[in-house]
Amino acid sequence: MAQFRFYVGTFTLGRSLPVAAEKGIFWYQLDAETGRLALEGSADAGPNPGFLTLSRDGNFLFTVNEVKEFRGQKGGGVSAFSIERDSGALNYLNSQQSFGVSPCYISLDQSGQWAMLSNYHSGNAAVYPVLPGGYLGPNSDFIQHTGHGPNPERQEGPHAHSIQVDPTNQRVLVADLGLDQIKLYQFDAAAGKLRPDPVGVIPIHPGAGPRHLVFHPNHQWLYVVNELDSTVDGFTADGAGGFAHLQTISALPAGYTGEKWAADIHVHPNGRLLYVSNRAHDSLAGFTIDPANGRLSLISVTPAGGKTPRNFAIDPSGRWLVAANQNGNNLVVFALDPLSGQLTPNGVEVEVPTPVCVKFV
Repeated sequence: MAQFRFYVGTFTLGRSLPVAAEKGIFWYQLDAETGRLALEGSADAGPNPGFLTLSRDGNFLFTVNEVKEFRGQKGGGVSAFSIERDSGALNYLNSQQSFGVSPCYISLDQSGQWAMLSNYHSGNAAVYPVLPGGYLGPNSDFIQHTGHGPNPERQEGPHAHSIQVDPTNQRVLVADLGLDQIKLYQFDAAAGKLRPDPVGVIPIHPGAGPRHLVFHPNHQWLYVVNELDSTVDGFTADGAGGFAHLQTISALPAGYTGEKWAADIHVHPNGRLLYVSNRAHDSLAGFTIDPANGRLSLISVTPAGGKTPRNFAIDPSGRWLVAANQNGNNLVVFALDPLSGQLTPNGVEVEVPTPVCVKFV
């Protein structure tokens, strides 16, 4: 019977559940036949090990420590761990300073030789070499954004919210919530440097607050979830290095007038479906992707089974979705129909303190 392991990053500071403060990362096995979860272990990963990423071979895990002060210095941190293959246990390797306040996202380039993180409150990003054995070296590059958006409360300055390399490993995209822009950089994979890009930016409509982004498996379509208005923007590669806008579509039900606060976005492995989490609405929105042009159509908005679904993940089989409800202190498993795209809770729910990230090995 197939089992899939996944890791959960959490916020350790200000928890409402009586869990040992040092327990920051948890890992589970998902039964691919039933969707049931089995806790395998937990580990100390420093304060607020929120967003995670894993090496493709499953040997290493990297997390940001989303704090304003890390080990006596202003700013957050980034930490590396090796993974024991049989048990999934994490062994601490080392940490580096994030060179910014509240790092909220980390990813690896396609080679796995470089880690990249974004610092939300400082509006900047940094690159680190992944050394032999999974250790993180001192940062190889650092970029600072400037400017602001039209929302005086949320866009008073730059807020880099996610950073990732494109499928060619030649370009880095940084979603800046404060600027309503996807910043583009040429990636020098030999030196770990971010160079000026001729296109420069992908503009997002004013006040949207771009948060996370994802490429379609065909590498031609790009989707961006916007936190401040709970919309998704679709783009297609224009053949000249830029991206042409396809559409803007809401991730909320028609007629909804409450708070808008979107978070995460993922494309299903089959390339036919896309999902978004709505934190204020406590829901998961499902879309179909038109195979001819990449346009989205909303098919469902499903209750997340808890409060504030900050993050979620689709398992490697494409049959299950695990939602992390930050203020609900739980993980909820949904059966996912790869044909219709419908999500159905399968009755599996486990208590986890302040979960904010889910990553399958």
